[in-house]
Amino acid sequence: MDDLAQMPSADEMIAMFELDDIPIPAGMTSLGYFSLHQLVLSKRLPLIHDPEIELLTEADASEMMELAELTKPGPFSLQSQRLGPFWGVKAQGKLVAMAGQRMRQPGFVELSGVCTHPEFRGRGFASLLSRYVSGKIVSIGRIPYVHVHGTNKAALAFFGGIGFELRTKLNLRRLTPSQ
Repeated sequence: MDDLAQMPSADEMIAMFELDDIPIPAGMTSLGYFSLHQLVLSKRLPLIHDPEIELLTEADASEMMELAELTKPGPFSLQSQRLGPFWGVKAQGKLVAMAGQRMRQPGFVELSGVCTHPEFRGRGFASLLSRYVSGKIVSIGRIPYVHVHGTNKAALAFFGGIGFELRTKLNLRRLTPSQ
C-alpha cells in the first residue's frame, strides 16, 4: 500500500476494485467509494459494421471529455484513450455517443465509457456502440465485461437486454495523493 501511494502525481487519481472494504493507503485521500456490478457478456455477439460508427482519435479527446462530463458514464479521463480504442457516432460533426475498450485481463476486455448525449437518447446509439465494441472484443477471442454502478437500475437493465449477466459485485474507491 505504501508503494501504491507513491504512484500517482498530485493531479492524478487511481481507482481500486475490491470485493471487501478498501483501506486508504497512508498519504492518500478518498474521492469516493461505491458499489459496482461487474457484468460479463453471456452470449456471442456478431462483429457488426455500421457507417455511422467511427474510430475516435486524439483529435476527438476534448469532445469525448465533454460528453463524459455531461453524461457521467463512470470514471473517465483524457487518459482513457491510452488504454484502448473508442468509437463514436457524430451528428452534424459533433460527437453524440461513444463507447470503448479500457481494462484488459487474460481472456477479458472491459467495455467502457458507454454514453449518449441527452438530446440524442432513444435512438439506439448506446446499444449500437455497445454491440459494436463487444463484437470487436469477441472477434479477438476475449469476453467483454462492463462495470455498472450498483444503483443504476436503468444501465443494469440495458446491459442485461443485450446479453450481459452479473458476474460479481465489487467496491470501487477512487484515491488521490493527500495535499
